[in-house]
Amino acid sequence: MEMLDQPACVQKALNYGARLMTNKAMVRLGGLEAKAESLQQIDHLVMAACGTSHYATIYAELLMKSLGCFDYIRCIKASEITEDDLRFKNPQSAGFLSVSQSGETMDLLIPFRLAEKMGLQRINVVNKVNSTLARENNCGVFLNCGRELSVASTKAYISQVVVLTLVSLWFSQNKSYNQTKRKRARFIHELRNLPQNMERCLQNCIEFSKSNAEHLKTAHGIMFVGQGLAEAVAQEGCLKMKELTYLHCQCFSMSSVMNNLFNYALINPGTPVIFVVIDSSPEDKRLSLSTMRKLMAKQVNMHAIIITDCTDSETCALFSEFVGGDQ
Repeated sequence: MEMLDQPACVQKALNYGARLMTNKAMVRLGGLEAKAESLQQIDHLVMAACGTSHYATIYAELLMKSLGCFDYIRCIKASEITEDDLRFKNPQSAGFLSVSQSGETMDLLIPFRLAEKMGLQRINVVNKVNSTLARENNCGVFLNCGRELSVASTKAYISQVVVLTLVSLWFSQNKSYNQTKRKRARFIHELRNLPQNMERCLQNCIEFSKSNAEHLKTAHGIMFVGQGLAEAVAQEGCLKMKELTYLHCQCFSMSSVMNNLFNYALINPGTPVIFVVIDSSPEDKRLSLSTMRKLMAKQVNMHAIIITDCTDSETCALFSEFVGGDQ
């Protein structure tokens, strides 16, 4: 299964650790270093992608904002980009980052070429070395995840998230070296451990996935919920569930649950709801836990599944109560 190849793909995306400089809290990206002087002038960034790649850019947008990489950053579906999205007073202070597995998607190539016409600096995050996207622009970072056969992309997605994290760290170290050094050190430490952690996670979730599949296969729809970075992950999970099951799947931000998901669950009791809670932002975690307490108080009838990296006893106790003791 290609899904089980993900730890190896992360290793390749990190170039087996060669892209990480742990002692300096820095990353090394040869594809960007050659144009480092001009890339450092970018204050406005537009990211474009399609499908799964788009959800990777949503994750990267939130990450870049937290690291203060740019004054303005926005990710847009490639097929929806117009000239107005790429019009800036000083084009050389604006960048266009295109993300693709194949490097051949016409919906992305059109705005990619438009960005050159508008005078923006262009950066690629692409997998195929000899693709059109790679040939037409020599500034970027390769995923190195190999060929993906499955319709539901897993290897490319995780590689894109890793490489976009590296790109975020690269801009952060070149624009505000001292201010973000502690944050970068934490990210780099987690990236070094990511392949082993992914391997352990994949092995641990096999039986859990099988047991929940029995309930999910009879469902008429599956809901996903997350906040911040967790919402970006939930959106990609929602897409994967659609692609593999052909069921109605929808993703909500945790902040909108009481206005949207709550009403849906009332008229569709027993609906599977997958909550993604990441222990990265105290604000997002606090909102997630508060929303789950409200759902418990309302006694909403749902089949709750929680995907999390939270390990503190108080949070785990709440999760156990929320899912009825079955974790």
